[in-house]
Amino acid sequence: MAKLDGKKMNNSFLDALENAENTKPKAKKKSGSVELKAPASVKNAIDSFNVAKTDKKKAESIMKKHEPTILEFVKKKQDKTGFDGKFVKSFDVKGNDSKVKYVSSNRHTVANDDVNLIEEILGDNFDSLIKREWTIKVKSEVLESQKMQKELMKIMGKRFGDFFETSSKLVTSNDFDSKVFEAVDSQEDLDDLRTFVKPYKASLR
Repeated sequence: MAKLDGKKMNNSFLDALENAENTKPKAKKKSGSVELKAPASVKNAIDSFNVAKTDKKKAESIMKKHEPTILEFVKKKQDKTGFDGKFVKSFDVKGNDSKVKYVSSNRHTVANDDVNLIEEILGDNFDSLIKREWTIKVKSEVLESQKMQKELMKIMGKRFGDFFETSSKLVTSNDFDSKVFEAVDSQEDLDDLRTFVKPYKASLR
């Protein structure tokens, strides 16, 4: 999806976009790295964190190894309940000393190129089980050309919002995290700003 630059928008086209807008603002994340010397309490926390991180990776590796065995077993049981007319979405599966919960999702990836094969398998049930959803986008050439925007607005006029829904968000500049210190006068102002322009939580890796 092309990004819109308001400076390149024809006024009537920009008005139409704003009138059809569904706003979903999100912050923008940027990271940098400088080595710091830490006090003993922080050093201990870092060491404990890294031990836990290693243990987590080991645990995830074991889970990944055994997950297919569990999923295959439960999926076969779930399919049987479906064919018996008693489909169940979730199961509690007991081990020797513990149990896991299996919860299936009703989300699927459908291959457009294989629609004929899908129709052949589903037969008369195809239309009730498979839906085609459309996403309509304005071509990037239109977003870069005021001439094409004017032509579009001549055709659409004031009814633009009847046919299109748009969204926009505020984003920070690429150098925001460094330049912001030149834009505020104090730590207090910076703290106030971060109430509205919230930085992403720093990650520990």
